[in-house]
Amino acid sequence: MFWFACAECEGFQQHMAQCAARHVCNPDQPWDLCIYCDEVSPGNQLKPQNDRKLQVVYFSLKQLGGLALSKEDSWFIFTAVRSVDVKRLANGMAQLMKRVLEVILVERHDIFRHGILLPLPNNQAWTLCCKLRRLVTFGTSHCCGLGFWIYGVLGI
Repeated sequence: MFWFACAECEGFQQHMAQCAARHVCNPDQPWDLCIYCDEVSPGNQLKPQNDRKLQVVYFSLKQLGGLALSKEDSWFIFTAVRSVDVKRLANGMAQLMKRVLEVILVERHDIFRHGILLPLPNNQAWTLCCKLRRLVTFGTSHCCGLGFWIYGVLGI
């Protein structure tokens, strides 16, 4: 997603170039990958039986800065699963987050650690190395309790 955003969105590409100039990024000093999860309710939010609700897991980078992170365009969707389907899983949202974390911490660990080559302005390339360091939840998200567990057990 970061590669596609840099390749296709000139504004995001420019912002990444500015952030890259301000923050060192290498395997020894990776950027902070942030994970955010929340429930989204498309359509009529007052509907008594809203089967369209989604549990969404987003990701971004802390080094993009507070202003950028306050805008939804800086958060990329990792996965979106209907809430009714999450409720059917054994342990619900914890099971979904377990799978998300397996992808980030195990299956794609080397890619994040050694870097992703991103296109920047003037045909330059820049390597993004990142490490999971933040798990953000708001309100009464089902992910909230899991977030506190992860902070304690993994020391994130």
